[in-house]
Amino acid sequence: MAKTNNIFDYNKYIMKYSNRYNILSSINIILCLVIVILLYIYKIKPEHFITWFSPDDKIPKYDKLDTLPKTYTCRRHYIKQDVVIGTYNYKGDKNMYSHQFSNKIIDILLHQSNIAHIKTRKFATDEIIYSKLLDGTVDIGLVSTPIIHKMMNNNKLNNEIKRGLKLKPVNFITSMNTLFIYFIVSKRFDGITSIFDIANIKPHKENKYGYSVYDSSVHKHKDYRKKIGVDKNTPAYLCAKNIFDHLKFIEGVHYDFVFNDYKTNAAKVNSGELHCLIQTDIYPSKHITELFSVNINNTLQLLPLDEINQEDFTSKYVFYKPGYINLHRISDNYTPKVIGEFKYTTFKPMLTTYTFNNYLLGSEKVNNEVGLSVINTVFNNIDNINKLPSMLSTPLDKYNLVHDFLYIPLNKGVIIYYYENGYITDYKDPACKYLVGNMKCSKHNLDIVTSKDIIV
Repeated sequence: MAKTNNIFDYNKYIMKYSNRYNILSSINIILCLVIVILLYIYKIKPEHFITWFSPDDKIPKYDKLDTLPKTYTCRRHYIKQDVVIGTYNYKGDKNMYSHQFSNKIIDILLHQSNIAHIKTRKFATDEIIYSKLLDGTVDIGLVSTPIIHKMMNNNKLNNEIKRGLKLKPVNFITSMNTLFIYFIVSKRFDGITSIFDIANIKPHKENKYGYSVYDSSVHKHKDYRKKIGVDKNTPAYLCAKNIFDHLKFIEGVHYDFVFNDYKTNAAKVNSGELHCLIQTDIYPSKHITELFSVNINNTLQLLPLDEINQEDFTSKYVFYKPGYINLHRISDNYTPKVIGEFKYTTFKPMLTTYTFNNYLLGSEKVNNEVGLSVINTVFNNIDNINKLPSMLSTPLDKYNLVHDFLYIPLNKGVIIYYYENGYITDYKDPACKYLVGNMKCSKHNLDIVTSKDIIV
């Protein structure tokens, strides 16, 4: 009897706990279903960690990346919007036209910003990048000011933007790096020692109003017109057009453009097939230096642009600024040099040209959160960016990056950053100028810095 009772008690025990197990399993299944439904409703992504990556993992290093701290940290908050960045992909040398610079900016945004999803798309010209910003295909792009000026003055585009059907206006994020204009002329011909020699005309002295006047007589036959080499897919073409239009030089009458990439045009001007090569690049330019280093017969020289009326030219094209090239950094033993009326010596090596900037622009799709993240990341990494070899002569400066000479509307996130760092303010006090670039201008902040004797 005892054995029978033991067997009965054991079965009862099994049945009791089997029922409890079934209940717990049912509860677990219900909880799992509730969690899945919540995830679907609120679109909560399961991952809360970001794996940062570098776009140059499979290409040669363009720069000492160890200067940029590699941050593999978990971020509790990150921007989930997909951000597409448009970059240059010129057919010419990949190291030209801010390739290194744009790659550095992308690398910094990948490592330092809280934008989770960054994609890059390559385009042949920055004019295409600007067009993609207008239609929203690209969210952020680096575009040169000559291109922006051209596109902003395109009546057809402006009408499309006003209608707002497919094209939306772009927004300004920040000004970026500086490029120089190089006029390289061949001495194999009669000689170009003045910008006016390109059109076979000679300027007279300034008239009583201070404007230059010149003789308009010119050889119109194509055999006498100067051949100007330029890459049509670069800002150099627009720079040449702006300068020649300002001087009233007419294509097909005073000169002819020859369109090739930089390498082809460099070889042609070196061999004497071109009278002039116009190029835009950083300063000092490795490519310009290499061109003069292989010019064994000394048949090339840089043309100064002093004869362009600076006030008139920069009033018409507000995005150009005078720039100065140290001829000692072009090639060894370049000086002494006499170019027309201009003499350059060991102690006077600076040649006048013009410069312009690239702007970082955003499409209308870029919300204030993305805009704030981008500009905050760029400004926090100015020192890292300035370590690039291309930035040694024209480093970024936080006080100059905010300047927009083309009056492009600001991204709303950029407005927040400028306000919080004192670049713009609604507080009327002359002492606000002491807080620019440091903190928001307010009575409280002014009292703090005054009490610490920061303002002198």
